[in-house]
Amino acid sequence: MTLEEIVDGMSDFQPVERVCHSRYDGRPVSRVAFCSGSGASLYRRAGRMGAELFITGEAKYNDFYDATDYTVLATYGHYESELMTQNILGEILSEKIGTFALHYSVNSANPVNYLERSNGK
Repeated sequence: MTLEEIVDGMSDFQPVERVCHSRYDGRPVSRVAFCSGSGASLYRRAGRMGAELFITGEAKYNDFYDATDYTVLATYGHYESELMTQNILGEILSEKIGTFALHYSVNSANPVNYLERSNGK
């Protein structure tokens, strides 16, 4: 799959509006590693284990410089990645343990706010 196809597939679990990534040459990706939250410290380990794409919630600016040509580093938000993990785990638990009762917090809130500028001004 391409990076774009993988991001589109992520939307099955949660809308993904924006993904930041290191250099990507368009080649197909067959092995993906994922860590929700602030998982950038696992990037190198994921690469050593054969991941061609490592997706996490957040990384430092220089992590994108340090990313290798072999493993693409991609982020899409700390809060957003944890929400996606909650949804993925919920689906897995429902499938594997049909009698397992799931209760999601109604108090979940993103402490990061975004200011959207209009008309490029």
